Amino acid sequence: MSNKAAVVEQIGSPVVIKTVEKYAPGPDEILVKNGVISFNPLEVKMQKFGAIPYSVPAILGFSSAGTVEAVGSNVSYVKPGDRVTVLAPFDLTDLRTGHFQEYYIAFPRYTSKIPDNVLLEDASSVPSNLVTVVAVFDAMLGPERPSPDGKRAAPKGKKLLVYGGSSSVGGYAIKYASDLGYEVITTSSPQNQEFVTSLGASSVVDHRQPAEKIVADLKVLGPFDAVFDAIGTPEPTAIIGQVLAETGGGTIFTTLPQLGDTAAYAKPDSVNRVYDSWPQVLDREEQKALLEWTYHVYIPEGLRSGAIIPTRNFEVPGGIDGIQEILDKSLVGGVSGKRLITHV
Repeated sequence: MSNKAAVVEQIGSPVVIKTVEKYAPGPDEILVKNGVISFNPLEVKMQKFGAIPYSVPAILGFSSAGTVEAVGSNVSYVKPGDRVTVLAPFDLTDLRTGHFQEYYIAFPRYTSKIPDNVLLEDASSVPSNLVTVVAVFDAMLGPERPSPDGKRAAPKGKKLLVYGGSSSVGGYAIKYASDLGYEVITTSSPQNQEFVTSLGASSVVDHRQPAEKIVADLKVLGPFDAVFDAIGTPEPTAIIGQVLAETGGGTIFTTLPQLGDTAAYAKPDSVNRVYDSWPQVLDREEQKALLEWTYHVYIPEGLRSGAIIPTRNFEVPGGIDGIQEILDKSLVGGVSGKRLITHV
């Protein structure tokens, strides 16, 4: 049977819609029938600019939700018919694993079952964004884990800044940190203030203000015991860097590497900026237990209990045929506080 895919044949050129094979899973693999693709801002930067180096041809798409079509002989975690949400490996050398296609190969360690009370649409963005938060917070705070049943820990008396709280990653970070017992301060536009407050933010600074006003407001709300920049671009680096430098220095954990002119990310000497390919961090041998907990305990149980509140979505029609149009839309932006999705 056929399998329609959006293939990057040349970086900077539009994806090509092609018919590729419908894969057969190996002994340790899962074949997933794609249902809903969630778009990550990094994907269009990779497609258009090669923001992270990779070889072509390639099939992008890192996060989606669908139905198990078939499993390999060694797979026991899921069975055909199960609904799952999956993170694709960031190694793009295997065309079978990208999610910009109708059927793809998944690995059990990156696969989470979707409980009956959760829609595919809502589960589709969870892997790439929530897994980033889990890895960042482990690096930033140590081995603290929130309860999957949604019960918040007792207040720690510590403050944590999430810059960009209305973004998908930022929203997951607010909920995760507040469930751990941190007082969370965040930034967002006024239109998203109610949403980020509902996730657990105690104070919200309007990020549309002039930079000097944002700095002043954050200094009043600090000092911060930990800082997570969910945006990762030069502007927040400069703002947070100034806040930290004027309150004793510190470290910014962030979601993106320095892209383009590195001078744009200049910061005071007393401030560090830490980036890693966070979902891949959980692949390290020393993180094996955290990886297992994240995909097979926290995501399914947290979705069921409401401990995980999925990103708000903005559906764009088009499916596989519309991948390029949706990538272009994600680059332009204009959909505040929501993640673009499409049905396959």
